[in-house]
Amino acid sequence: MKTKYFTVFGVLCLLLMIVSNKPAYANALIDTSRVGDGIVKYEYLGDLSKTSVVVMLEYDGGSRINPRMQSSPSVLPLTRGAGKYDFWVAEVLPNGRAKALIHESAELRTAPDEKVMYTLSNMNVNFDASKTVIPEYKQLTDGHDVDDKIDILYEEVVNNYVYDYDKAKAVTGGSLTSYLPDLDEIYKLKKGICFDYSAMLAGALRSQGVPVKLCKGYAADIGEYHAWNEILVDDKWLIVDATVDAAYAEVGLKYDFEKDGSKYKASSYF
Repeated sequence: MKTKYFTVFGVLCLLLMIVSNKPAYANALIDTSRVGDGIVKYEYLGDLSKTSVVVMLEYDGGSRINPRMQSSPSVLPLTRGAGKYDFWVAEVLPNGRAKALIHESAELRTAPDEKVMYTLSNMNVNFDASKTVIPEYKQLTDGHDVDDKIDILYEEVVNNYVYDYDKAKAVTGGSLTSYLPDLDEIYKLKKGICFDYSAMLAGALRSQGVPVKLCKGYAADIGEYHAWNEILVDDKWLIVDATVDAAYAEVGLKYDFEKDGSKYKASSYF
């Protein structure tokens, strides 16, 4: 049986080299039963503490997402909309190459409902893994209507977390790679970078049924790659930047919930 391989370019980018459409061996699972809702679930059956594993999502043969698997199962959203998707789980070998364990395909004829997809847990907004902060935040908003829940949790994140400059330096300096937010860890430390702020707010609200996008891209007032949220309020997606607002709150300056959409350009959504 022929084998499939990935070649790793840098740390975050993997280029797939397909030799066969058959899996190398069955040490992983891919669940495509909910692709209509906009998610695919990956499972690795080995020990992630001993093996480096990546998952891959490819859209229409071109656009790729290649994150490292930090927990199993892990979920990726199908944010590209309608089209053909290919999914892989691959085990990174000591020589830097990565052997594909399993491959599945699915085609979406219509785009997933964003109101469903952006209320689900995934690798970047993994609220299903939380044993602490998500249950506590649900207690915090118990009995409140949706608008109040949004206000309460937004203010909670803005006013109770501080920016982690050491982590930011580690990310920009390259010493911290393949990073995914751990909501309970962020809650314990009460600090994080923009990725953490946006993941925390998204996880808190999604877990209570509020559609929230985690956006990555560029903002006019931020001089580097950035992360923020879009929250569905009264059937309109509003841009919300908890990282910026937390900085304002820390020094006692006024901040606004909704940001100017012309200043934000997302390159990806999760």
